Amino acid sequence: MNPFEKFIDLQASDEKFINDMDKRYNRTFILIQRKKDSPLELFEVHDRIDDSIYRFIGTSDININIKENTVVDVQAFMPETGYYLYNHGAFYVYKYPQRQWKRSFCSNIYVMTSPMNTLDNWSRLDNSTWRKMADAILTTKYVSLDKVVDNKTCNIALNKSFACAVDHNDQPHLCYRRVPIGDLDIENKVITNVPDVIKQEVMDLLQRTGVKLWTIQK
Repeated sequence: MNPFEKFIDLQASDEKFINDMDKRYNRTFILIQRKKDSPLELFEVHDRIDDSIYRFIGTSDININIKENTVVDVQAFMPETGYYLYNHGAFYVYKYPQRQWKRSFCSNIYVMTSPMNTLDNWSRLDNSTWRKMADAILTTKYVSLDKVVDNKTCNIALNKSFACAVDHNDQPHLCYRRVPIGDLDIENKVITNVPDVIKQEVMDLLQRTGVKLWTIQK
């Protein structure tokens, strides 16, 4: 079976096949497995250059006739809401659909913003930055709180829900889903001012991620 038929959920012979591809996936990022033993790769569906031939931009650009069975698999790229790492800095991703018909990662259904809501939200990002962010989401490796030794090393993602960030007053915080929920005393390796309602989750975070140097203020 042509994997694009499964992807679009229409037969290639259907008159809506190309229109649905254009509407749902053009200028989005998707995952394509080109050969049986190769991994899924991230591509931007850039444009249609002929009746059913599309240009896909990735580490190398390819043209694919989506009506023919020329690739192994095609999948939408729909990252989970949460923190990721880009150039060793944390950012937060969440869904905010403006065009409900889009079905894969793009600015029409996702927002990428700063790790803490007391920091400036980012302005509109250009397409090359979206590409870099998409790559970062796929390759993120979360960082232990033990790696925080000063304010310069504080902008990190600990997992999808927790991150560290420094506010405009140079105060480092532990953040939960963009909300600062504790202050970081980096010199003494203590998390302070954590509300009781979330203290257990912070303790669980330290235990799950193998943090050895930091404690939470009782």
